[in-house]
Amino acid sequence: MNEKGTTLIELMIVVVIIGILMAIALPAYQSYRLKAYDAATISDLHNLTLFEHSFFTDHLEYASIAPSDKASDGTVSKNITLKSGETALFEIKTLTPDIQVAVNIDSNRQFANVGAYHPGGGKILAVELDFPEIKSSTFSGTLTNADIPAATAANDLAGWDLH
Repeated sequence: MNEKGTTLIELMIVVVIIGILMAIALPAYQSYRLKAYDAATISDLHNLTLFEHSFFTDHLEYASIAPSDKASDGTVSKNITLKSGETALFEIKTLTPDIQVAVNIDSNRQFANVGAYHPGGGKILAVELDFPEIKSSTFSGTLTNADIPAATAANDLAGWDLH
C-alpha cells in the first residue's frame, strides 16, 4: 500500500527551521524598531530646535516647553509671556504624537536644552541649542522637565552619551 503524507520527523524539521529563522529575525526586528523610534525622536528634536531658534530670532529669548504643553495630536501651541511683558505665540504642528518633548531654558531665556523621548525607545535624546551634538541618556517612564538638565552657558549634557 502506497501512503502519502508527511511524517512526524518532517514536521519537526520544519518547526526547527522556523524556530531558527525566528531566532535570527526577532533580534533584527527589535533593532530596526529601536532605530525607527530613535529616528522619529531625532526628527521631532530637530523640528523643535528649529522652532526654538526661529522664536529666538523673532523675540530674542527661548520658550520653555513642558511635556504637558503638547496636545495628543502632536501640536504645541502656547502663549509665552516675554520679558518685555508682551505675549507671543509659540506654535509647532509637526511633532509626532507618541513622542514626549520638553525644553528647559535659563532664567534669562538665552540658553535652552531640548529633549525628546519615545516610550518604546528607552532613552532620552537631547541637544543644547548652543552645542550641536545629540546626546542620549537611558530612561523609562514619563518625561518631565526635571529629566533634562537645566540650561546654562556651560555644557549641560557633558555627562550624557553621544548619540
